[in-house]
Amino acid sequence: MLKTLPTACLVFIALASTSALLNAGVIDATSLETILRSIEGESEHDIAVIKKLVRESSDGLDASDPKAIEQAMDRVRSKLHGKTVGGVVLEVAILQNARDSALEQKAKTIVREYRSRWKKRIASFRSVDVGMTKDQLVKLLGAPDFQSNSESVENYLYGCDAAHNEEQIWLLKIAVEIIDGKVSDVKRMDSHIGIEDASLPKEVNSGTGSIPSSTSRLDSR
Repeated sequence: MLKTLPTACLVFIALASTSALLNAGVIDATSLETILRSIEGESEHDIAVIKKLVRESSDGLDASDPKAIEQAMDRVRSKLHGKTVGGVVLEVAILQNARDSALEQKAKTIVREYRSRWKKRIASFRSVDVGMTKDQLVKLLGAPDFQSNSESVENYLYGCDAAHNEEQIWLLKIAVEIIDGKVSDVKRMDSHIGIEDASLPKEVNSGTGSIPSSTSRLDSR
């Protein structure tokens, strides 16, 4: 028969088990080695999140400078040390969701402003065709946002529509070439910009200068 364990021994075992449970998944950010040991056995997703935070902590620092390395570790410790893996992953998810929400709202605001300014053009730009007069063009789309003229050719640029996805804002414009008072060519120009880099459109006034080369003909009227 097994002997009954002393009460003090049972208490020690219980405390050790409780301590192990409480410290499960807790990150020791003393060094990179202790961090790696701390995340052993975690899911691939959670490990990837932690490793990404470690990499980002060295952004902008010179890896060959010992002081910079220690500075990066200070950043790592402030983000990870003493926290659970699950807690850190949750923090990252909350921040990412907030960032995504803010970017989406920004994109919606910018696109709404463009579409408000180009409301008449959205419904009409596909009606622009070779052979129509300049007066008909201006009546249909209004004054161009930008124009570049030579002695024999007038080039008009019109913004016509806008949209966005999760990362970028897309702008649809058309470049119209006018010779002898009539439209001689129409080309569609699609451009895009990252939401983070985008800003509300400035007041547009017709100006002169060069129009960038277009990417495609407006062939989907």
